[in-house]
Amino acid sequence: MRSMKPFDFFFPPECVACGLRGMWLCDCCWLTLKPTILKDDRFMILPDPYRGERLELITTCQPSVILQRVIHEFKYTYHEDFYVLLGELIAARLQNFCHAISEKFSSDQMCLAPVPLHESREKMRGFNQSELLSQYISDRLGWPVWKGLVRMRATAAQATLSRQGRLSNIEDAFGVCVACPIPEIVFIVDDVVTTGATFSECRRVLQEAGVKEIYGIVLSHGL
Repeated sequence: MRSMKPFDFFFPPECVACGLRGMWLCDCCWLTLKPTILKDDRFMILPDPYRGERLELITTCQPSVILQRVIHEFKYTYHEDFYVLLGELIAARLQNFCHAISEKFSSDQMCLAPVPLHESREKMRGFNQSELLSQYISDRLGWPVWKGLVRMRATAAQATLSRQGRLSNIEDAFGVCVACPIPEIVFIVDDVVTTGATFSECRRVLQEAGVKEIYGIVLSHGL
């Protein structure tokens, strides 16, 4: 699951799920992560919480307590092991998706758009987990990371809010940088989706900017 590093002898990592020493996620807990079952390796469909349409999302793993702990550790403390683990899960799912829709468009048209953090939150956290995941996927699949999706205002953390609070919190929070060329096909990259509010708002501004095809790729739904 991981190679030992020099400082591990003095500060051995512990599995975030069961506490076993030696790695941040032990092999037994890793094997509990089950892939999402998607019809024809394509999407799961969520109702758009704002517009009565449908949201097409590619999810990677079935929700579980262990996956929730891994994502939380990656999102708030960052461990390289989780970056590789979660990035590889998404990259593999996207490869399957591309095979399933290869008749529709070619991979050289695709780009990745990480959901942006407001600069104040990114400065406080030190990184944007969606950007890290996008960069891993880019390195694996050769798709460019497009930085045209921008955060227009600071918002409260979605995880702390009720469903209605999430919807009002994220509304009109995103925009598109006018200096960035508009791509044809965009995969919006995030860690999880709950109500679909963030993806819906990102999709709306991308559609208004002229992007033709927009999909979401996340690790899981409902965490």
